Amino acid sequence: MELNSRNITLFISKYFIIFIVIVLLLGYFSILSGGFREADGQKIPIIIGDGYGYYSYLPIYALNQGGISLTGLFDTSQYVQFRNKYNIGVAIMILPFFLIAHLISLVSSYPADGFSFFYQHAAGLSGLFYAALGIYFLKRILERYFSRLTALLTLTAIVFGTPLYHYSTNASLFSHSFSFFLFTILIFYMPFWYENPESIKKTIVLGIIAGFIPMVRTVNILFLIIFILFYKIDEIKDIKKRLIFYYKNYKKVLLFLLVIFLVFMPQLLIWKLTFNQWIVYSYGSESFYFFNPKIVNVLFSVRRGLLFYSPILYFSIIGFWNMKGKINEYFVSSLIYIPILIIINASWWQWWFGACFGHRGFVESLPVFALALAAFYSKLKNRKLKIAVFVAGSLFIIYSIVQMIWYWKGLLPTDYITPISYRDIFINL
Repeated sequence: MELNSRNITLFISKYFIIFIVIVLLLGYFSILSGGFREADGQKIPIIIGDGYGYYSYLPIYALNQGGISLTGLFDTSQYVQFRNKYNIGVAIMILPFFLIAHLISLVSSYPADGFSFFYQHAAGLSGLFYAALGIYFLKRILERYFSRLTALLTLTAIVFGTPLYHYSTNASLFSHSFSFFLFTILIFYMPFWYENPESIKKTIVLGIIAGFIPMVRTVNILFLIIFILFYKIDEIKDIKKRLIFYYKNYKKVLLFLLVIFLVFMPQLLIWKLTFNQWIVYSYGSESFYFFNPKIVNVLFSVRRGLLFYSPILYFSIIGFWNMKGKINEYFVSSLIYIPILIIINASWWQWWFGACFGHRGFVESLPVFALALAAFYSKLKNRKLKIAVFVAGSLFIIYSIVQMIWYWKGLLPTDYITPISYRDIFINL
């Protein structure tokens, strides 16, 4: 019986990523098959909102479409096309998909304008692609430290019990699926460099990954710094060892920093071209209020609270303490990073992050929550407790999926929501 269970787990693990890709594609095309989704009788394209901001560099610079008319697709009044507040990293990651769409459009009857049918899907499917790739590498990370069963349970919870599925399908052009991939690949690849810092190839690859992280979203540099510097730091004495390590390998450290700079250079050039400054805070009056963070709201509010929409992450919070001794490499990094992330998201002027499902400010950091969640699962020894956690976890996932479906159907408001309006959803079902 035990052998059969292992064989079943092995079989599921072998084809799990294929299953996830299929489910992601089904979700994507069930909503966006025409290159748009319908809401309140309107056809809303894939390239819209924040996604338009990230994407717009491609038609503007690659196709010289600065004067293109976008009437009927979306409201561009909030954007100044050549003073884009969004970083260029997402556009660079989309570029291969964009070029394929452009080629298909040129040989077909669709306008080669950067916004017609194939461009819409190129943009949407690029986010799905990077999310799926991130899930693949997250699986490999989890299987380094945990059993296949624990890895599968964790991945299922993270994909379906959080907004990750939504930001891999319905809203895949937001920056979060791209950053999710970059965070995951950094955690995956970083140990290889620390084990062999003399390798030029590993140094360059890690530098490329590290350079893209802030180029997609500048604030994500905090993740980069904390996880690079505090990897395998368990005690105070380890800090001295780390400094000695950097000193001994200073040439590769300098190469690493040079690669980051070169990768980030397109963003510096964009800032210089559009704002006439090399370093820019492009969000203008949108700012952080660190002396008045809405921590309770950002975690528990019905509006967009992290744990309200993703209660499975309660297990992750417990699991952070279980990481000690199981995955020490990331224990200190995680304990430093997560509280800072919460404070930063809670201090943003729009702590709920606008019209979105769940709290999207945590999506890219889900690999960190996944490590803690796996640590929580791995510590469960009592059979009755395992059953209770499995049942509760299943209910949490179902709860999150139901809310996501409500959001897709328009039952859950896209932005402002109160306990009373949330209650009215049940009345109107």
